[in-house]
Amino acid sequence: MLASPHTSSGDFAVPGHARALSGEQQRSIWYHFSQQRLKAWQPILTPAWTIPFYVAAGAFFLIMGLLLAYAVSGSVEYSHDYTDDELDSNRVGRFDFEITEDMSPPIWIYYQLEGFYQNHRRYVKSYDPSQLSEGDAPKTTEAELQRCDPLTALGGRVMYPCGLVASSLFNDSYVFLRQGPQDSDWARVDVNDEAETIAWPADLNGKYRNVDPEAVDSQGRKNQEV
Repeated sequence: MLASPHTSSGDFAVPGHARALSGEQQRSIWYHFSQQRLKAWQPILTPAWTIPFYVAAGAFFLIMGLLLAYAVSGSVEYSHDYTDDELDSNRVGRFDFEITEDMSPPIWIYYQLEGFYQNHRRYVKSYDPSQLSEGDAPKTTEAELQRCDPLTALGGRVMYPCGLVASSLFNDSYVFLRQGPQDSDWARVDVNDEAETIAWPADLNGKYRNVDPEAVDSQGRKNQEV
């Protein structure tokens, strides 16, 4: 409390900001919130209320688990770890799958990496989404692409795209061959790897755009020369 110059030494005055609050302000929600006077509801957890709740919740999650287990029970999956497989002189390896169950289309093909921490904070932040979306006026200076640190430029030229994410490329290539029970030769299996098939619709419809290499920037340079 502050002592008022207009009172005796034994009296105290209320600060001016407190006196300025009107009755309507003191009845406002913000006033009660700042003074920690909001009404609170505190349930009384009695056995008659908690036991039925846990039983109902347990039954709900049990049913959901059974439905999910039934949904995935019909999926067929085959995997192979080729890390230690032998390679020929051209650094090409081969492995076989014996398909013993029918697989209904679409059949998806994935690869799995271990020891690659793609959710690391520094790795996730090292890219500039605007560089990949501004197809008409791409960023061409390191000052504009600080989010790509530590991989922004190489040899005096800005990397396109820049950043750790863009520089991490899994470059193993695959060729799939199929031989049926009655076939004598192997036939190549075509894999649909078009952007519309392997990318999210949001990535294709406006989130990312390719730069026209023949377009000219404000300084009269083609994008491919930057």
